[in-house]
Amino acid sequence: MSVNKTLTTFLTLCFVLGTSLGVQAKPKGQNLPDPVRNQDYYDNGAPDDTKVELGRLLFFDKILSGNQNI
Repeated sequence: MSVNKTLTTFLTLCFVLGTSLGVQAKPKGQNLPDPVRNQDYYDNGAPDDTKVELGRLLFFDKILSGNQNI
């Protein structure tokens, strides 16, 4: 029983070490997107009327509501 447990532990350790040797971590901060700006959300600081109406329709839509209780 002890030999079986030792062999299982050894094989597990070999598997873990063998699979993790070729893995290299990416440096942090690589390939990050540009930060979000106000212009990404608004056109010159204020959305136009069609976007406001679309937002209202989507916000109060019963199908999109989680419990359809709006």
